[in-house]
Amino acid sequence: MTLALAMLVGCAVKGTVALKDLPDKWPPIGTTKQEVQIRLGQPSTSSMTQSESGQPEEIWRYEYEEGQENLFLNVVSEIAVSATDLEHSGNTTQLIVTFDQDGNVVGRSVHTKRTGVEPAGPTNEYVQ
Repeated sequence: MTLALAMLVGCAVKGTVALKDLPDKWPPIGTTKQEVQIRLGQPSTSSMTQSESGQPEEIWRYEYEEGQENLFLNVVSEIAVSATDLEHSGNTTQLIVTFDQDGNVVGRSVHTKRTGVEPAGPTNEYVQ
């Protein structure tokens, strides 16, 4: 029985896997869009905004989620009630990169949070 339940728990990975092994404080200020795209691929989302000085900026977001899917709870939740917090546990990392009008990195931030069954731990984030 324990083996059967253990088989119902699987690993899940979504998003930009390169974020998993990303060095601290990468990409550094001044890195070009092309260099970021070569290393990380296409962003999950991108948008345009304006800096405080009124200059156009482009924001790219990359996401990586790694954890365990509890397939047993997924089946039970389909039949009974939603158990979203119990279905998945792991870490979610988001990298937000801001480019100036010339296509160079002017800011970046990384946000990591723990999700799922266990109580939420402290958030590891830094902004540059």
